[in-house]
Amino acid sequence: MTKRRRRKSAAHCPCASGNLYARCCGPYHTGDSWPATPQDTVRSRYAAYARGAVDYIVDTTCPDGQAWKTPVDAWRKDIASFGRTMDFLGVDILAADVHDETATVTFHARLRHGDRDASFTEESRFIRRDHRWLYLDGTPE
Repeated sequence: MTKRRRRKSAAHCPCASGNLYARCCGPYHTGDSWPATPQDTVRSRYAAYARGAVDYIVDTTCPDGQAWKTPVDAWRKDIASFGRTMDFLGVDILAADVHDETATVTFHARLRHGDRDASFTEESRFIRRDHRWLYLDGTPE
């Protein structure tokens, strides 16, 4: 008996929500919808790294924030390279402090790089522009 591979769209979302990608972070990555909360933005950005949705990472980063990198073409290559070299095991939201136009979200990203644990915890800052939550920067914890 041969093993059947599931199509990526039928797979569970890399954010570890337990939902199918097409019904979870997939619509954000295709531009069909936008995350309503900074917590959902964290999850969807994590899934974007895992799925190679480089444009989504750039589009959800504030151009005025410290996380914005230039030249953008080189940054896109770095994002893609990171996504290809890591195994994405899930993300957990640990805390969130959300205000009208700003937010901080503390999360723990579970990653592996080969046989090495590359997991990390970060407190991220977000700003809301045009009803969209954008990543400003993050501080490792």
